[in-house]
Parts: sequence; C-alpha cells; structure tokens
Amino acid sequence: MRAAAEQSALALPPGTSAQTTADSLTPATLQYELAAAVPGAQPTEPATGHLPFLEQPNQWLETITGFLAKQNDAR
Repeated sequence: MRAAAEQSALALPPGTSAQTTADSLTPATLQYELAAAVPGAQPTEPATGHLPFLEQPNQWLETITGFLAKQNDAR
C-alpha cells in the first residue's frame, strides 16, 4: 500500500495536502508520508475523519477555495 501511495504522489501536481486528524481508516503516518512525497505540497489538517468534505464541508470549501485562488494568482 505504501509503495502505491508513493507512486501516486509522484503523479500529483503541487498543491494542498490534507492530513485528517481523526481518520480511523488511513493512519496519520501514512498521510504525512504521502504529503511529503508530493513536490511543493502545502499541508492542511482538517479536524475530521476520513471524509472531510462531508464531515466539515465549510472548512473543506475554504481549503479548496484558498488552493484554487493561489493557483489563479500564479497564472
């Protein structure tokens, strides 16, 4: 599983990386390893479980909106 996560991370563009703080499905250590493998990742730590977009939709929307605004500004 770890090798697959690392391989997937190499294919991702730089961006925001979410490490959920109450995720019972994906260990925090694996989340941080994946984030570290993404070049230029900007970590964020939503206080949610495995599905931050369902558990904290407003916080998730702020995270995604902020990421997209940075991408737009970089153009």
